Amino acid sequence: IAYVLHTSGTTGPPKIVHVPHACIVPNITHLRSLFAMSPEDVVVLVSALTFDPSVVELFVALASGAMLLLVPPYVRRSPRDLQRVLFQRSRATVLQATPTLLRRFGAAMLRDVVLACGSPLRVLALGGEPFPPLSVLRTWKSMGNRTRLFNLYGITEVSCWATCHEIPTQHLLPGCEQCAVPVGKPLLGTRVEVRDGAGLVLHHGQGQIYIGGERRTCLLDGEAELVPGTMRATGDVGRVAGRLVYYVGRSDGLVKRHGQQLDPLLLQQTAECLAAVETCAAVMTPGQTLLLLFVVPAMDALRGGIMQELASLLPSHARPDSVMLIPTLPLTSHGKVSSAELLALYEVENAHISRVGKPWEPDQLIRTLWACWQSILNLYQWQWCQVKSTLNKWFLRVGGDSLGVVRLSGDVERRLGASLPGLPDLLLHRTFGWALRYCARELYRLGRLLGDREGATWDHMTDECLLEYSSSSGIAENTGHSTNTNSENSGKEPRKILKRKVEGDIPEQEAPEGKRTVMPSEHTSSHHIGRLAHRAQTQQVVSEPPLGDEIAVVTGTGGVTLRELWKCDTGKCVDASPLLMLRAHGTPPAVAVCVGSHSRRVLCAEWPGGRVLWTAELPDRVESSACLSKCGTLVALGCYDGCVYLLRADSGAVAWAFRTGGPVKSSPALDPVSGVLLVGSHDQLLYALRPSDETCVWRLHCGGGSVFSSPCVSLTPRAAYVGTLGGHLLAVNPDDGAMLWSRDCGKPLFSSPACSCAYVCVGCVDGSLYTFSHMGDKMWQFRTDGPVFSSPCIVGNRLDVVFGSHDGSVYAVSASGQLQWKHQLGAPVYATPCTWSHDPATDAGLVVAAGTDGLVCVLDEQGNPVCSYRLPGEVFSSPVAWGDCLLVGCRDDYLYCLQICPHPSMAF
Repeated sequence: IAYVLHTSGTTGPPKIVHVPHACIVPNITHLRSLFAMSPEDVVVLVSALTFDPSVVELFVALASGAMLLLVPPYVRRSPRDLQRVLFQRSRATVLQATPTLLRRFGAAMLRDVVLACGSPLRVLALGGEPFPPLSVLRTWKSMGNRTRLFNLYGITEVSCWATCHEIPTQHLLPGCEQCAVPVGKPLLGTRVEVRDGAGLVLHHGQGQIYIGGERRTCLLDGEAELVPGTMRATGDVGRVAGRLVYYVGRSDGLVKRHGQQLDPLLLQQTAECLAAVETCAAVMTPGQTLLLLFVVPAMDALRGGIMQELASLLPSHARPDSVMLIPTLPLTSHGKVSSAELLALYEVENAHISRVGKPWEPDQLIRTLWACWQSILNLYQWQWCQVKSTLNKWFLRVGGDSLGVVRLSGDVERRLGASLPGLPDLLLHRTFGWALRYCARELYRLGRLLGDREGATWDHMTDECLLEYSSSSGIAENTGHSTNTNSENSGKEPRKILKRKVEGDIPEQEAPEGKRTVMPSEHTSSHHIGRLAHRAQTQQVVSEPPLGDEIAVVTGTGGVTLRELWKCDTGKCVDASPLLMLRAHGTPPAVAVCVGSHSRRVLCAEWPGGRVLWTAELPDRVESSACLSKCGTLVALGCYDGCVYLLRADSGAVAWAFRTGGPVKSSPALDPVSGVLLVGSHDQLLYALRPSDETCVWRLHCGGGSVFSSPCVSLTPRAAYVGTLGGHLLAVNPDDGAMLWSRDCGKPLFSSPACSCAYVCVGCVDGSLYTFSHMGDKMWQFRTDGPVFSSPCIVGNRLDVVFGSHDGSVYAVSASGQLQWKHQLGAPVYATPCTWSHDPATDAGLVVAAGTDGLVCVLDEQGNPVCSYRLPGEVFSSPVAWGDCLLVGCRDDYLYCLQICPHPSMAF
């Protein structure tokens, strides 16, 4: 045994490692050769003696007859003193260090001293942490610098280094697009493998890195005997490409954030490339609740500017919850970033913000809500003095979306230390001032609001009074207190983060209900749609797709393909789901499809040709999916103007408009017994409308919370179910509107309930699918890794439930709550899946699901992909299957008809 030491504990519990001479000596001899060591070299011993790279530094120098420069800890802690000792006084030629230690010099000192044109440093070897991006290294290295750069990779359990890669000089030249740096070739006597989950060695793809060799073996903890050829799992994820291995991250470092898998290293590497960032570290808080970014800023860098740049470069789930500017990154004794010290810094800094259980001054409350508002919307260039103008701002109109509402509500609840069930609904439909008054009232109710204002006063205070009160609290005068203030942008208009297609009041990412509206044949067999073909429009919006658009995937059970049959331009995004209308009489039966869009237009097209039969122009946007009346002559849907419109199915003319007290995004549902249409509104009411005599039979206040989802009608037992943004699932008698029962799910219900003869189920933004009996008893709860906006689809005689989640997966769950299968689509799933089968009498068939990235995927009964088709825009509309076709709306403004072409061997 050459030496005994502990692992650092940064990637797992510390282990005692006994290192034999036979394991470490090949490292020293090989690196001495790679570095071309000579007696003229000056080698820096910068690593702590408890860190095994110090052994390499020590013996590479001694074995070469070179000078060994010992650097005391207090010098290592001062970048200025360290560069003076290393490069001015001692003229060091070989430096082995962690990237974090090197970054402490700062970009300017690295470029002007450490890696300057005339630098004495001949070899710079970085290891112990992920290698810096080449784009960052290019900013450190001066033109004419001849220092050789090496990437070292290894683990203490196979002490010390396993691989080495020298960065080619041409990769560091300006204009070079090379980005990735491999871990390098194995060192003498070392074997490196990347294995999959089954332990098989990969020659291409991603898996866990293993390190070992015949003699490169150490004893860990209580092991008593060396086993030649032992391969140790590193816990690191590697990617094999072209016979090279690339470090991806830690297998235990991947976290689920907003339903998406994330390695915080992505945030760190992206931030490092910003001109405003000298160096940084990304850290998750315990429990993986917050993603924090600690930044050592470049000169005059502003926190808000960094957040804005990151928002433009990263997907939403990879953006930090907070950016904290610090003078330098704290290090462990081994020269790595100290996450514990960074979290301690955050706790100290955050102590004045989070006042859980403590009383609040009104101005503190306003500041806290303002900070949360800014953080979610990335509006860091707004000034604190603009808080007054924010009181009448609507969250959705300044770039927010439904998921942002959920995040903002959770952030406010966490900081205030109070449950605020009504906050999501207020953020969706009211102003910042309303949300502020609500929070003040709730804190007053809990006895935690200071000042002379009573709770009722806060509840009814106008924006003008609130402005006056905020001014008297000193808010108007204070323009520089907040750490989020950017003095360079004073007076500028706020940046609206709206994407291309959904302009005006509703931002692109607002989550639609994703409801599927298909009239079963038994509901339409005795009804007539009328003379649909007699109102043909002169314009033609039918197009043929290029052959290259179809994507086929062949499975073991046979292959099918999807191809674009036709598409219709609706003028703006289509978030509603199509309604199929079947004319009972005629050979063959006539089928038409009807859908609304954000262009305010409702379009009816012929199936299968796609010829437009009629269009209707409504006063505002249409997100509600259409529903056919019992008589089959009227099409009902909701509109943002607060009305429920009944259009004539044969012409699109408005037959009746019923006004509610808020936008109608809920899709009407038909009660086939009474012919009444049930529909919810953002005025928090559920309505029962009878088209035959144009009357509202009854209306029911749903107990707080707008009705975004669509009702579901059960015939046996007789009931109607609806969810609210207040988190309640209600059971109602559809005949008189009497409340049967109500259950609180705790978080908003955007998902529409679905029911079978045995149960009723609904998705919730807390990531769960809740299932209740028809008597209201909770049967089971199935948890996913992201919010559930998708509505459940009950499948076949087994009553399995298929639904999507914001975690990017489609789930199939049995009637007892057991997972049957799960398929990862790779993007959030808002739309409701549907089933497709050539034989409706059997359970055999396919499941069709759509991700928000536009991927429409067909899955078999086991959740295996059969085929897929990528639409050119985002998809929030739920697909509908009819015959051999799928109909789905897209945010590229089109309604698509995709044809499923089964392979002859496909069995249904």
